[in-house]
Amino acid sequence: MEIWLDSSDLNDATYFDAIGLINGITTNPKILANSQGSPLTTLQKLLAVNEQPICVQVTATHTDAIISQARHLRAISHRFIIKIQANEFGFKAMKKLVSKNIPVLSTAVFTAGQVLTSCKLNVDYIAPYLNHIKQSNQNWQKETQRMADIVDSFNCKSKLMMASIKSIDDIYYSMDIGAQAVTAPSDVLKAFSEEPAQTSDALKKFKNSWATVEDDLFNGSACTL
Repeated sequence: MEIWLDSSDLNDATYFDAIGLINGITTNPKILANSQGSPLTTLQKLLAVNEQPICVQVTATHTDAIISQARHLRAISHRFIIKIQANEFGFKAMKKLVSKNIPVLSTAVFTAGQVLTSCKLNVDYIAPYLNHIKQSNQNWQKETQRMADIVDSFNCKSKLMMASIKSIDDIYYSMDIGAQAVTAPSDVLKAFSEEPAQTSDALKKFKNSWATVEDDLFNGSACTL
């Protein structure tokens, strides 16, 4: 499963890239609007601190303008994956962009129907908003499982990227239904790299045991960098 960071924070991007956890970064207009710098400056800095793809969302609402913004973003960087809203105007734009081999993420997905249409268009990623679906659909488990089944049964290149992740359990649930990717904020992802008490205790025992022997393994002349 791919794990993506849903953030524009440079410290988060640097940290998760350094430990090798993430496959890329996702942003949206709200995330970029809340960044310290301008949207362009923030994205340029993100490009500089990692070598992974970055998902950037268009703000246009009509097909021709969406396509124009998508081309503009790709002119800035070929590492940008273009996020486009899963509605009529967005689907029309996705079809044209996919035909030109421009990578697309179908976003703001709430229904299996949106997943089916996105999958038929052969977009790269489809992003259902998991916690929003939980809040708006009492049959959310059936709906999200159906989304995963559609991607699997159509055998399309699209990957289901669960978004609106609020907890580690949301990530594990996404894995259980067969989603190929998740994107989550830093506070959720940091739980994967935190050192539990059991690990700390085990390391302490190793250290204490090692202190009882003469260290000719690492302190000897053969130990060089």
